[in-house]
Amino acid sequence: MILAGLSPRRLLVDGAVLCLSFSAFVFGTAYLNPWLWLEDYPPEIQALVPNPPEVSLWQALPLALFFFGFILFLLVRSATALLREGAKPHGFLLAAVHTFLLLQIVNAWDVLIIDWLIFVTIQPAFMILPGTEGSPAYQDYWFHLGASYVNPASWIGITILSAIAAGTAVMLRNRALEGT
Repeated sequence: MILAGLSPRRLLVDGAVLCLSFSAFVFGTAYLNPWLWLEDYPPEIQALVPNPPEVSLWQALPLALFFFGFILFLLVRSATALLREGAKPHGFLLAAVHTFLLLQIVNAWDVLIIDWLIFVTIQPAFMILPGTEGSPAYQDYWFHLGASYVNPASWIGITILSAIAAGTAVMLRNRALEGT
């Protein structure tokens, strides 16, 4: 059975590393330029900013590529380690389920800690867009839940990233086995 090959310890430890990495990226970029995240704010807040500063593709693209590359690296590293620990049967499927669960840990962290606790409840000043101070839309818990769990694009993206990470991990593991 595939679930028997999963490692709760690896999920918790690697999930924590992913959550901390994700948090550092979100808070770091929001602190440096909150306008990078405008599309992730509730629509009511976006509407309060009629002429937001333009975010250059050359500013956003390198950050996005670095971030997704780093997350992919961490996922592949975790799945490869899981396979190296002896989870040979169901290699790809096990690695895919493992990386999918890791991304769901990050997704839950994003909603519960980053969105609900910090963005909605604590509301650090650097995350409040100029001209939107005091908007009740900052209290919209359901917007963040819907963006992460109801939005099909989120599920599709997580599934695709899991498959890419799992395929890469299996390929790396098979190469390592051939070399021994």
